Amino acid sequence: MEAKNIQKLFKAVPVLVPFFSFALGAGLNLHTVWKAGFLGILLGLSVVLITGVTLVFTDRLIGGNGIAGLSASSTAGNAAGVPAAIAAANAAYAPLVPSATALVAASVIVTAIATPLVTAWYAKKIGEKKQTA
Repeated sequence: MEAKNIQKLFKAVPVLVPFFSFALGAGLNLHTVWKAGFLGILLGLSVVLITGVTLVFTDRLIGGNGIAGLSASSTAGNAAGVPAAIAAANAAYAPLVPSATALVAASVIVTAIATPLVTAWYAKKIGEKKQTA
């Protein structure tokens, strides 16, 4: 497929954003953050901070302005299944699954909220103009 054809595919992205954003928001449960407590919030903020800084530098290293790197600094929603998968591979971790799952789920929720806010702040700070499709 030629580069022009691939670029045409990306024109549909703004139309798709509300659909996957609704699905993400509908799946968030703030009770999970409450259950995980301060440690879950700290984990989520640490993910944004540590991966955000790393990815901003990486993005700038390859010629970007850092916004793409910062926007990727979140915990993927499917990460909440990782503790159970590890326990399935090694039963010694089975007692830790509930608390680990709550922590990771809290990180997913915190990063789903924090990453767009931090990315918008950074874009404004560096003076990036709003892009229109």
